[in-house]
Amino acid sequence: MKYILLYVFILYLCSLSLNAQVTKADYYNIIDNKVFTFSKQKPEAPFDTITTFVNTNFITQEDRARAYYTWIALNISYDVEHLNELNLMQIFSINNIISTGQKSLDVLKSKKAVCEGYSNLMVDFCKASSIPCFLVCGYVKTPEGNIPAMLHAWNVLRVDSSWVMLDITWSSGYLNQENKYVKRFSNKYFIPKPKVFIKDHFPLDPLWQLLKYPFTKKNFENDSLT
Repeated sequence: MKYILLYVFILYLCSLSLNAQVTKADYYNIIDNKVFTFSKQKPEAPFDTITTFVNTNFITQEDRARAYYTWIALNISYDVEHLNELNLMQIFSINNIISTGQKSLDVLKSKKAVCEGYSNLMVDFCKASSIPCFLVCGYVKTPEGNIPAMLHAWNVLRVDSSWVMLDITWSSGYLNQENKYVKRFSNKYFIPKPKVFIKDHFPLDPLWQLLKYPFTKKNFENDSLT
């Protein structure tokens, strides 16, 4: 009987451990489902309606950041046409490259943005929830190992006393081989570990690597981030 009780107790501990491993993902799913339902009910919701929904339904800074992340990723599509314009301007060495339509209200109206617009919207949403949030610029590395000359933008924010990072642009979808945007929501770039994020995101300011010992651009280019 003693051994049976011990066996049951061990199984109980294992079940607790397993639940602890999946709780975070399940918890995020609850937030995501609420945001998805809200988006379907009010697809044209203005800025204040969205922030009121988030501040009313979610308490912690991380939960609110997750809600904004999910709303933007689900509702904003990548502006391929504007990206092509920026690429042409860079090819012809036009120095005064200006991203038009990337302010938050413009993005909410058009439901399209490049990385700057995604990041600007996150900054303004977070401001409405008293979450410190900044737009960060830097270089990125494609899955093929290429580093585009054009800079990318993402966010760093302080949630529940910790600085974290996220890239909503890369979380909302991707460009296929025909340069067409494919909508696909992803968790990969929501608060990843800094040592994972640095493998394909290199900020111009080393402070925003959020690493104790920052890597160099040469490390990033040579893929020698250990």
